Amino acid sequence: MEHQDESLRYFHKKTADEGAHTRKLVWRIFWILLAVTSLEILLGLYYKEWELSWNFVKTTFLLLTVAKAYLIVAYYMHLKHENSFLIKIIAIPYIVLAVYLTLLVLNEGIYSDLMERWLW
Repeated sequence: MEHQDESLRYFHKKTADEGAHTRKLVWRIFWILLAVTSLEILLGLYYKEWELSWNFVKTTFLLLTVAKAYLIVAYYMHLKHENSFLIKIIAIPYIVLAVYLTLLVLNEGIYSDLMERWLW
């Protein structure tokens, strides 16, 4: 019985220390996400005044959005510490969907451009 109490105290101490580390990490990720979102908002509001090209702004938005998605999935959905098989099972359908939607948008853009030339 005495041994159980000792291991229980160790378990609580270990859990409290890990909990403090986890809370600190969650808050750090929160502040990073807040900074990236603020940067996106500032960029969207002032890109004309800063004389930035629209292609640069779109590319920056895309990269920052992918970075935010990675942080959310990795830390808030706890996939960073999962084994690689589970990550692949979750990530592969989204990657295939993104590639499919990209090809669909490109195909429809080419088609609409051809139809516009043909009609006018």
